[in-house]
Amino acid sequence: LAVIDGPVELGPGCVVAAHARLVGPLTAGANNTFDTGCVIGGAPQHLGYKGEVTTVEIGAGNVFREHVTVHRGMPVGVGPGTGTTRVGDRGFFMANSHIAHDCVVGDDVIFANGAVIGGHVTVGDRAFISGNSAVHQFCRVGRLAFLSGASASSKDIPPFWVMQDVNYV
Repeated sequence: LAVIDGPVELGPGCVVAAHARLVGPLTAGANNTFDTGCVIGGAPQHLGYKGEVTTVEIGAGNVFREHVTVHRGMPVGVGPGTGTTRVGDRGFFMANSHIAHDCVVGDDVIFANGAVIGGHVTVGDRAFISGNSAVHQFCRVGRLAFLSGASASSKDIPPFWVMQDVNYV
């Protein structure tokens, strides 16, 4: 049983698996896959959120695997809230990855298992966020940038850069 809650508009060819939850206002283009246990369009995890109407906009051809979460934006006028979280086309979001409120995610990105981005993060086209990695709120990840596994960034990652954790045990 999947749950579609509120105004949700899905393009043709979308697949919604058992136990997925889609929360509106949410629009998604054609041929997206929402796998088991994902929650797309949930309320922002922010103490300033008071139930206002905000949105998630998703392009076409994305895959949201098991337990991926994508949160709506914060309301315009509440801090730097934009009101919308946006995901481009053909992204691959592996199990347990997370896109926080007010993010803008480009096309052809890959978020490996457990990859998370904080609020207001911008991720450029074809960027790769490796497994169990995190990008701090308000940071930017450039086009074709790569964040290595089990890393964290509290600074912008320029386009074409490979950023790796050098604190090996």
